[in-house]
Amino acid sequence: MPKMRSAWPALIIAGFLVFAHANAARAQIINPFGVNNGSQLTKDDFTLGRAAVTKLLSDSPAIGRYEDWSNPATGNHGRLTITSLYTQNSMPCRKLNSLIEFSKKGAAPSTLVIDVCKTSAGWKVVS
Repeated sequence: MPKMRSAWPALIIAGFLVFAHANAARAQIINPFGVNNGSQLTKDDFTLGRAAVTKLLSDSPAIGRYEDWSNPATGNHGRLTITSLYTQNSMPCRKLNSLIEFSKKGAAPSTLVIDVCKTSAGWKVVS
């Protein structure tokens, strides 16, 4: 059975909002929006990202369905897209693609693929 964690900290706070792109040699918080390339997401960026995740996971599922978020104050913005629908251990699951574009000049966009499944306790990140 795959290990699961709460989706919100993984997707937003510690992770959107945890996963790939983290350099294991560095002591850093894993950012679900991707690598730390010198660009930073603010608390408001995370709040906007969290709202996009919440809406995407609460709407009717469809491959290609997406939610955008944008922070005019920072210029940072992103898109979360459902790329796959599946069932795992009788739970509905989604594969999400997260794209973050930073306003910092020269900052590369960051992409991340996240698998989440809905449990009785809510959406959880599957690792």
